Amino acid sequence: TLDGNRWEIIQLPSSNDWASAIAGDINEKGEIVGDVLNLAFDQGYSSLWQPTDPQRRTYKLTLLPNPWGHPNGDTAEGINNSGDIVGASWDDYGNFVAVRWTTKDPSSVQSLGFPGDWSLAFRVNEYGIATGTYGTYSVGQCANECAAAVQFH
Repeated sequence: TLDGNRWEIIQLPSSNDWASAIAGDINEKGEIVGDVLNLAFDQGYSSLWQPTDPQRRTYKLTLLPNPWGHPNGDTAEGINNSGDIVGASWDDYGNFVAVRWTTKDPSSVQSLGFPGDWSLAFRVNEYGIATGTYGTYSVGQCANECAAAVQFH
């Protein structure tokens, strides 16, 4: 927060089970998305931090689920002012799958349906259009990585 002539650093809460935390994106409500991970950065959860006071000096941490129920080191990359969250979750085969969460029901997660063998969503705008990338493991279109956009239904 800006207080007169100086910025105040607010430490976001972490989890006792996850030693590292990464904040990625923030919306106008002060809701922040990112990740909590173990020290090896190979397990963890996408995360949502929401302010608990009007001054945004204290936050609560919510671990976001993935479709497979494993702490695979997922990533929440973007959040819009409506509370749509996008990122990716590792599937059981070690592939990133672009997914969506929402602050209205943080226990819900759904695939964005990007094509290819792997995918990742980076941002979402106020119209519910998510952007990201996807690719294939075989030689094909887009030199194995393609840009993507999808609108929520």
